[in-house]
Amino acid sequence: MRSQEDTEPDPLVGAQFGDVRVTKFLAEGGMGRVYLGDQFFGGTSSRRVVIKILERSHGRGGEELRWRLWEREVPALVATTHPNLVRCYRSGEEKVHDKHYAYVVMEYIQGPTLEAYAEQHAHGMWHRYGCSGLSIREALRIVALVAAGIRALHGEEVVHRDLKPENLIID
Repeated sequence: MRSQEDTEPDPLVGAQFGDVRVTKFLAEGGMGRVYLGDQFFGGTSSRRVVIKILERSHGRGGEELRWRLWEREVPALVATTHPNLVRCYRSGEEKVHDKHYAYVVMEYIQGPTLEAYAEQHAHGMWHRYGCSGLSIREALRIVALVAAGIRALHGEEVVHRDLKPENLIID
């Protein structure tokens, strides 16, 4: 996943996707760009959310496959609830700056990624593969939680496709 710091301005920052205003670019991965946003409810009430956005391109091959996967899997993600998965509140489509986008609005969770958590809790345990950042007990606890969330996704016929420590948040 590619991150963006202080580079050229992102044209989607400040854009409106339904009731969500995009506030900050976070990262880009295989299934779109990820932003921080504010979801508004009536007057001044709002909550911080993450919004994943996929630009609709009319190309062939990989772009068309990504779009078909998105159309099939996003409704299942919105319908899936599990304590070990980020909640997907809703999805939609929007035309912004003369381009067509699909998006999914997700729960914003503050917490370290598994990658950062493992570094913070390094016990210096050496084994034949190198130094592990977690005790075996803690690693097994986390694997069980991840497996339960993945099992819920698979029950909805959704495959994560980008499961890695930097995409897992420890809450």
